[in-house]
Amino acid sequence: MAKKMPRKAACFILSYLDLGKGSIDTLVQAQTRGMDRRDRAFVYELVYGVTRNKRALDYLIANNSLVPFQRIDKMVLMLLRIGFYQLYVMDKVPAYAAVNETVEQAKYFDNNMTRMVFFINALLRNTVRNKPPESCGPNKLRGAVESYMDNSIDPTEKLGIIYSFPQWLASRWVQDFGLEHAERLMKRCNVRAPVFIRVNHKKLNGNNINGFLQDEGISVERVNWAGDLYLVNEGQVTPGNRLFDEGYIQPQDGASYMAASLLNARQGETVADVCCGKGIKTGQFAQSMNNEGLIISVDNNQRSFEKFEENMKRQKVSIARPVIFDASTKWPVNYHFSKIFIDAPCSNYGVVRRHPEGKWNKSPDYLKTLQDTQHTMLQNALDCLKPGGSLVYAVCTVEKNECQDVVEKAIEKTPGLKRMDIAKQRPELTEFVNSQGDIEIFPGQGNMDGFYAAKLSIN
Repeated sequence: MAKKMPRKAACFILSYLDLGKGSIDTLVQAQTRGMDRRDRAFVYELVYGVTRNKRALDYLIANNSLVPFQRIDKMVLMLLRIGFYQLYVMDKVPAYAAVNETVEQAKYFDNNMTRMVFFINALLRNTVRNKPPESCGPNKLRGAVESYMDNSIDPTEKLGIIYSFPQWLASRWVQDFGLEHAERLMKRCNVRAPVFIRVNHKKLNGNNINGFLQDEGISVERVNWAGDLYLVNEGQVTPGNRLFDEGYIQPQDGASYMAASLLNARQGETVADVCCGKGIKTGQFAQSMNNEGLIISVDNNQRSFEKFEENMKRQKVSIARPVIFDASTKWPVNYHFSKIFIDAPCSNYGVVRRHPEGKWNKSPDYLKTLQDTQHTMLQNALDCLKPGGSLVYAVCTVEKNECQDVVEKAIEKTPGLKRMDIAKQRPELTEFVNSQGDIEIFPGQGNMDGFYAAKLSIN
């Protein structure tokens, strides 16, 4: 079998992402299968780096190109982004290698377009000649971009270019959060997210966790507000790792864990997990229920359930029952649940660190349609909530209209529905609770993803 070439794999992934096809993590996993660790890391850095910094790279390209930016072919632009990212950010890649390999990729994608190859080669070599020798490395891209800006540029536009956000979204966040908070938010969205793991205490107790993890080359620190959640400082937690494969540990971001913990699922209860996806939170509920009771796990994506079944088997979860239906329609049940968790579909702007393609594949019109779906989904779930029962509504975004607005509309329309003050129920989470009593986490806060969660109860 021919060896997979990392730059060719990166080109393939980025061209698919530009077409709006697939998710970045799925594409990277598929295209790096069989690669050694070094090549896999190179692809990861190139794909995620180019996607995170696409607008800043385009700004540099536009300011170095004699051809008007709008006239540059999409495939040429993608190859130039790859070349410029290596030249300006990947300081361990020699300039000659960045240029030569990008040109070789251009030949591979269309060896008849000699003008395209000539243009890429000339532009990259000219950039190398004109680029200051010190302008390379992870912190130098911003300086390179700012060198082409003058004082007349609008501050909001400047933020959008520097941190590579679509202008409509940069303007929206400045309007919603103010210039300083918006800049902090965009900056945090452009860094690699850390890894948290949830430990299965039925297999690992507090006395042997560190020893087991160290044997696998994993170093962790315990999260002080959670009994079985740890932040990974060193090592990898991926399929193939014994502790992962045998269900000892489950990667799960701290914000996701926190939101799910609000449900307070207990042994013997019947719980609904709506929009369960791959079942990460279903596994958490089963663990807190001591694997006794019943979890109805709902999703409308058949492919998600393939991973769901794998995860339940790996974690030895026996109480979860997957059900395929669209939760934005009336539930096909007569049963009323005492506890319901909804991880509603959303803009995912809280997880841009993990999914940087999410900055580019949405529009203002799309955000408008989300709120209607979220409200309908919440109302349908409330119709199946027992009196005295509790429901957690959660979204991995920072958009107010998908968070507080949805909850407040439901309270306004539903007699007897009230919002519970999470800080009073869980004092250890007070720093993550907003003035309404809901969990509101911005990306990077506590090392976690951006997340919102409200706990509701009905009389």
